[in-house]
Amino acid sequence: RRAREFDFSKEGFQNATVYVQRVLRVFSPDVVKSLEKLLNHQQSPESPIAAIVRRHEYTLGKYCPPRPSNPQDTDRRVWSLDMMQQDMQFLLEEIVLQHRKTIGEQDFFEKLGSRMQGFFMLSEGLLSEERVINSLMRQAKMIAHFPRNYEVFPNGQEQGDTNTGNAAAQSSDNAYSPEREFSGYITDKGRSQLFEGSKICNAMDIAFIGDPMYARVKNFEVGALVKLAIFVSDWLNKYFGLVTSSSHHIYGDEDEDLSNLIKEQNDAKNINFRFNLRFIADTRNWLAFPILIVIVKQLLF
Repeated sequence: RRAREFDFSKEGFQNATVYVQRVLRVFSPDVVKSLEKLLNHQQSPESPIAAIVRRHEYTLGKYCPPRPSNPQDTDRRVWSLDMMQQDMQFLLEEIVLQHRKTIGEQDFFEKLGSRMQGFFMLSEGLLSEERVINSLMRQAKMIAHFPRNYEVFPNGQEQGDTNTGNAAAQSSDNAYSPEREFSGYITDKGRSQLFEGSKICNAMDIAFIGDPMYARVKNFEVGALVKLAIFVSDWLNKYFGLVTSSSHHIYGDEDEDLSNLIKEQNDAKNINFRFNLRFIADTRNWLAFPILIVIVKQLLF
């Protein structure tokens, strides 16, 4: 359960999964069989294994997974590695969601380069991450007794809805998400749930809120060109009467109110057409400009 506190984002994926693999590697098939024999056997409260488990549960405190009652004997408990299934599912969901988020943020050239990197360098790239995820799923099936056809997200379905304007508020319906206000802010109870580890924030639930044209400057953009492109876009939109109002600034330059961001995002969705020259500041597009010029010259001359 505590493994969900690791950073499985693009920057921390490799280090975090190394720690998880080290722990799961201890659970070899022989170790799993031995643990099952000990845990499934009805132990007396005075047995050594019972004392060890009680001490371990006391150490874990609120992080200790609950043990189901034995229907045949209410005075005893059923001990099984199957109890790990829920927490193992949450962990795998977090890893897969972060991996898919990384893929979603990449353009065509980044995806191509990452896959080539994974092909030639076994420890890096998307292919390497997919190999790690498949390895973790095999270990999870063996340890927590998932079925053979187990999938983290059956039929390709994912938790959360990244296409909604207010993904933060939408995620409150998620059984694994902390308690939130209607506006999307996490409540005091929600913060306690996150601190205890009983709830998590899924990476795929975090969508951009606001007008995309005024988003923060990204690492592949030139800041000065972004400001110039937005200034010219605003002037053109006002001159031709395409929009009535705009933010006039890039998010992050000033303190933003969540309700205003949500309103600006909804307003942007209702605009049928407007000038947005921000693509000029994207360095990834610069390679396409000379190619486009060559194509135009070939067509016209």
